[in-house]
Amino acid sequence: MNYKRKYLFKLLYIIIAISIFLVTLNWDIKWITIPVGVLALLVVVYNLNMISNLAERQIQEARDQEEQNESFLTDAPKEPSSKLKQQLAYYIMIILFVILLMPITITGKLVENYLEWKPYILDLFIYGGIIGLIASWIYHKKFKVTFSNKEKEYYITAWSFLIPLLIVFHSTAWYNKLQPSQVIGKEKVIVSRKGENYLHDNKYIFLPINNKSVRFEISKKLFSKIDDKDTLIATIKKGALNYSFVEEFEIMKQVK
Repeated sequence: MNYKRKYLFKLLYIIIAISIFLVTLNWDIKWITIPVGVLALLVVVYNLNMISNLAERQIQEARDQEEQNESFLTDAPKEPSSKLKQQLAYYIMIILFVILLMPITITGKLVENYLEWKPYILDLFIYGGIIGLIASWIYHKKFKVTFSNKEKEYYITAWSFLIPLLIVFHSTAWYNKLQPSQVIGKEKVIVSRKGENYLHDNKYIFLPINNKSVRFEISKKLFSKIDDKDTLIATIKKGALNYSFVEEFEIMKQVK
């Protein structure tokens, strides 16, 4: 096996994914930024995991070769698991992965109205990554299925890490939003401009926050009632996981 070539391709994928992630940090459209950024980081993590697996396999092959050189009596290679077990493991994992991957945009939109969404993404990949690594390690030590097709085995290894990471992403985003949380303030904000995504029928406004134009999604009803430069009252809540977000916008009543 040409390990050098495989390492180079994995590193190239990582560099491309990191570049995409860094570019997304400067995008204003968070409902696109978050899913694309998350997927880019998933690609990074996946390829780092694959590099680790390649290194482990290379070391194991070197050890096997050394043992073979020392003795003609070598252990027989590990037999693949039963065909049924292989199929169950593969299809269960791929179904779980697809189920968790498909709604990533919907969950990402929950983070749309976070005042600071980048710290959340960073925490997600620190703590979610740790949970993913632990889950992947437990799978390898306790439940690993040996496949006849080694490519499928690589996919299973990656999914054993990515599935827990996606579970953490969905569960934390929904928990932070849906659990009862306290109102920490109401702020007057001026609409810089408003816009909409005709493909997905999303309505949004841009507000000046910390000298930056930040995008927030709003309801269709509110969108039809406001214009650029209107003043709104933003109700800010601290989520259950301490990530603050805008719960709702109200049109500020003009004093006559």
